[in-house]
Amino acid sequence: MDELLVEQVKFALHNDSTGLDLKVDMGQVALAVRQVDLKTKQVDVEFIRLAGGDVSLKTGNRQEEDTVTVRKKREWVFAVDRIEMDSLAYRMITGTIASLYAGVTDGYLTMGNVGLGTQSVNVDSLYISGAWCNMVMAGRPTPRKRKLLLWIRPYPRLGL
Repeated sequence: MDELLVEQVKFALHNDSTGLDLKVDMGQVALAVRQVDLKTKQVDVEFIRLAGGDVSLKTGNRQEEDTVTVRKKREWVFAVDRIEMDSLAYRMITGTIASLYAGVTDGYLTMGNVGLGTQSVNVDSLYISGAWCNMVMAGRPTPRKRKLLLWIRPYPRLGL
């Protein structure tokens, strides 16, 4: 299967032990994959489109003991020509963040590489239109709402 399109996807995960809650509601997810190499752990993706999405994450206050023995680090590498984003929102609550609400009205990035083993993300160009971010740290006064000022690492091309 080279292409995949799913619409009106809902996903929920709750962990009673840790208190973690994850909810994903996506209007549309589409992707086209050129190649998946299980031996070299490399994935070559032509495009990913995410539209009408809402993700909510609440981390719990408790931690579970990790009983899994990791023998080898994840080394997967994903190369993506283009990721298109349309009406996406993200909410998060943690022990140190009372509230985070961020999103993108419209945007795309090109020539992205994600290395899971190195925990690295490289992007050739990034364009964002109509983004927002409101964050309140736990135990601090509520800030004024502001337009998003992105944390930006050096991108060869950036449009906001």
